[in-house]
Amino acid sequence: LEFVSANPTGPIHIGGTRWAAVGDALGRLLSTQGAGVVREYYFNDHGAQIDRFARSLVAAAKGEPTPEDGYAGSYISDIAAQVLQKAPDALSQPDAQQQETFREIGVDLMFTHIKQSLHDFGTDFDVYTHENSLHESGAVDRAVARLREQGRIYESNGATWLRTAEFGDDKDRVVIKSDGDPAYISGDLAYYLDKRERGFERNLI
Repeated sequence: LEFVSANPTGPIHIGGTRWAAVGDALGRLLSTQGAGVVREYYFNDHGAQIDRFARSLVAAAKGEPTPEDGYAGSYISDIAAQVLQKAPDALSQPDAQQQETFREIGVDLMFTHIKQSLHDFGTDFDVYTHENSLHESGAVDRAVARLREQGRIYESNGATWLRTAEFGDDKDRVVIKSDGDPAYISGDLAYYLDKRERGFERNLI
């Protein structure tokens, strides 16, 4: 039973806690009926939103305005200050390393905050899956390769596509963009395969 799964780019808000209440109540109800329930939280800690989050932290640490596509709010300044406490030399690092330092530490701090907020709300999870780990471990590549073997993947206009229209979607979906970066759905494909390989044949989301 996967629920909440809010992006770690800000504190959990009322929308997230609403789904925490619904998901937790459903899990408890299923358990009373004899079902074996595993509560899972999927952290989308990979991709463009996380990059914007990291750039926002860097800007706050430098005392610069929030990037045009970035995240604002006092929590950004608070997290940026905590990053500098953990990595005092972060602002003297080369740009790419600096971005990665703020991304890695900032996401971990946000992740910890979200987990604590949900725990205080009375909702805990059995499994936490990080999208970034699916990319780093090769799970995304393996999922795409498996779909390619099944004939569900094809190349067009420099991008890699999934034949979702064959299963009722209004169009096929890009899995790997023309610039070589994975599209949002790529992590979801790996996560779904991971759950099936762990023995789950029925998933409630």
